[in-house]
Amino acid sequence: MGEPAVAGGVRIRSARVEDGEAVAALATRLMASEGKPPPSLTPQAFRRDGFGPGARFATLVAEAANGLVGYALYYPAYDSESASHGLLVSDLFVAEEARRNGIGRALMRAVARVARETGGAWLFWLVIEGNREARAFYDRLGAEGMPVRPMQLTGVALDRLIDGEHA
Repeated sequence: MGEPAVAGGVRIRSARVEDGEAVAALATRLMASEGKPPPSLTPQAFRRDGFGPGARFATLVAEAANGLVGYALYYPAYDSESASHGLLVSDLFVAEEARRNGIGRALMRAVARVARETGGAWLFWLVIEGNREARAFYDRLGAEGMPVRPMQLTGVALDRLIDGEHA
């Protein structure tokens, strides 16, 4: 990815297999900032699921002279309502000490370019309602909120659905 340097000489590039430890550490910082326990995204999981012919996601990283300071993890998605495809941004994180330098915007711009280069029409992501800093950042990008409620099935509830059990 030929993204020009942003403030402080930070460059945006595609993640490499050897970035596993650094990206996993940043993901842990992201979860901690949201008051959550460490994620299951270990360096091994990053390498297993982010590379090769069966890759489940792609990652862009923000690289400074002293290492990685941010990342965006995304994957392809499809919307039947508009009969279009785009990218779902799962994670966007910039280390606190590197914020306010245009790195988050550069990461989102790079993901948007990937979407367009692959024929995508949109980016989609979720933001925690109480994360005012993130919401203000996305507002500055021109993002629009949507009246949706995220839902999920995991663990026992997922197993019950698969097994045909009712709650």
